[in-house]
Amino acid sequence: MSATHPPGDAGGMRAGPWLGAALATLIAGCAARQMPADPFSGRPIRTASPDELARRIGEDASAVVALKGKLTLSFQETAGAGERTCRGTLAARSPWTGAEAGLFVQGYRSLLPTLFTLVSDGERFWLHVPSDRIVYTGSIGHRYVVRGQDLRLDARALLRALFVEPLGPTDALEVREDAEAYVLSIRRDGHLHRRLWVERRRFAVEREVLYDGDEREELVILRERHRELDGRLQAERLSVEDRIAGGSVLLDFDALTVNPSGLDSRVFRPRIPADARIETVDGTEGDR
Repeated sequence: MSATHPPGDAGGMRAGPWLGAALATLIAGCAARQMPADPFSGRPIRTASPDELARRIGEDASAVVALKGKLTLSFQETAGAGERTCRGTLAARSPWTGAEAGLFVQGYRSLLPTLFTLVSDGERFWLHVPSDRIVYTGSIGHRYVVRGQDLRLDARALLRALFVEPLGPTDALEVREDAEAYVLSIRRDGHLHRRLWVERRRFAVEREVLYDGDEREELVILRERHRELDGRLQAERLSVEDRIAGGSVLLDFDALTVNPSGLDSRVFRPRIPADARIETVDGTEGDR
């Protein structure tokens, strides 16, 4: 877990990260990047039925099994707070295709080769912070805050941002047609579960909002700068905002491969250094 190797070489940790304003003292000082204009703007507006929209989302979800790339990560502790950035490598396997889900994210800087390594197998996560000599671990089903380290993480949110969930067999779908997008409201077990904004030129999911059991906004995901990869459009700039805890993370890829060959499942398993202490977090907020 302490080596700085691109995902797919060896080691791992599980998926489920929120790397919020986390590691603030470690990743201060890198510059933000400007994004180019959307190269697909200007295409004609198209129409689609609710069934066709659901089918397209399902087909796109089943086609993207895994992702691997290099990127810049940017973190904000609260809205309007200063942004912290670092470079990183990422590998992930979709939780929606029937294969075992997985996530690997490693952040680094030139003078500090490994800032953190986050690994998840889709059920638990392991976050190694070498400077602390601690590996944080827990279930990804909850949101975690380790205040003593100024660390926020939600692995589940990163997996959701990277891979759009298809509609389930019992999901109820309502569609509103706007000038530039279709707004899909998806209800599950009688409650509003999420909303998707599907733009009407390429039918790409550009915005997604997930709701908690009280139908309050929980996560807001933006997908931008789509590019044709492996025959399908893939967002290369993803942002995830936690509306409840207040943190956010931006994933800005400059190299991204869809369905990479030879992605070893061992990358999604933790390698715990001998000098690291393991600390289990239980999903509650508090000082640790």
